[in-house]
Amino acid sequence: FFNRLIVEKSGEYKDKLNLKLHGFIPLVDAVRILALEQNIGKTNTLERIKALTDKGVFPGDNGRDLYESFNLLMLLRFRHHLDQMNRGKKLDNYINPSALTQIQRSMLKSAFKAIDRLQNQLEIRFGLTALRQR
Repeated sequence: FFNRLIVEKSGEYKDKLNLKLHGFIPLVDAVRILALEQNIGKTNTLERIKALTDKGVFPGDNGRDLYESFNLLMLLRFRHHLDQMNRGKKLDNYINPSALTQIQRSMLKSAFKAIDRLQNQLEIRFGLTALRQR
């Protein structure tokens, strides 16, 4: 997983990465769970990450990494949607990793590593074994 991005194996979106399924949902849901546990009333994911970071919920630089990961996912999705709108296409959450620059792919892999660490943290914290969607 860490050396490659998870892409669809067949169908209309073959070789494309679903940013929503593999990025946003695991990140947003995990942050939401931790915010509920910590009685954080924020509803915005970035505000929740900041509040959780301020409370020391994330070890080391994980809070900063998650904040940057969320922003990267948003930027990639925004650019993808803008491109689709300009071409008159229906908006979706499937990006082509091979169309990204090497730096963008590297940053995206780092974002997924941060999300993986977050999911590991939840699994340990709540004694879960089947949290993952991947």
